[in-house]
Amino acid sequence: MNFKECLEKGLLKKNESSKNWVEKEFSISEKFLKSAEKTLEIEEFEISVIAAYDSLFHSARALLFKQGIAEKSHYCLIEALKELYKNDKALIGFLKSIDQVRVSRHRLQYSGDSAGKQEAEFVKELAEDFLKFSKAKK
Repeated sequence: MNFKECLEKGLLKKNESSKNWVEKEFSISEKFLKSAEKTLEIEEFEISVIAAYDSLFHSARALLFKQGIAEKSHYCLIEALKELYKNDKALIGFLKSIDQVRVSRHRLQYSGDSAGKQEAEFVKELAEDFLKFSKAKK
């Protein structure tokens, strides 16, 4: 499914009022990032990855909201950002990593897979970097 199909299926919708939700999304992202850090410290690696992914999701959502679009699908959120920011190589690089984490998070949460310290640290650092990057995005 691509950006256009996500729109056609109603998984993405134009919503000008979503521009008012950007700062709240960044606050939520920060909250989940703190949770990822705390759970990493106590070696709850799966929970840390899930929290860090949630931070990534809300930072990405803030970027989508800046464009006046709301989403109903984690997958379509990434597809929308790929299309809307297709000339931003740095963002596209982040989105590739975020999509891989999205799949990993799904396996952790719904299939009972495990995560190790290295994965949890990587995803937490990715979430930190992406939050800073997203906040700086005009």
